[in-house]
Amino acid sequence: LLALKYLDNGGETNYFNLGTNDGNTVKEVFSACEKVTEKTIPVEIKPRRAGDPASLVADNRKAKESLNWKPQHTLDESIASAYTWEKNLQNHI
Repeated sequence: LLALKYLDNGGETNYFNLGTNDGNTVKEVFSACEKVTEKTIPVEIKPRRAGDPASLVADNRKAKESLNWKPQHTLDESIASAYTWEKNLQNHI
């Protein structure tokens, strides 16, 4: 809705990163998924592939400045929301 207000107020078509500015490791994401789903996820740890960056973090400064946006959900909350949505979708198929 903030983006629609931005456009309605004359803002130019744009793109925005809506991350938290805090990175999470793959291990943290898997742990959060296991916590939310109450299932064990088999993990195989291997070395980083050639060319893979050490980290990727979405910079949300532009969204904060242009839209007055700020993150409202934790990693666990985001995963729980996506998991619930997916489960509900599967129940309707």
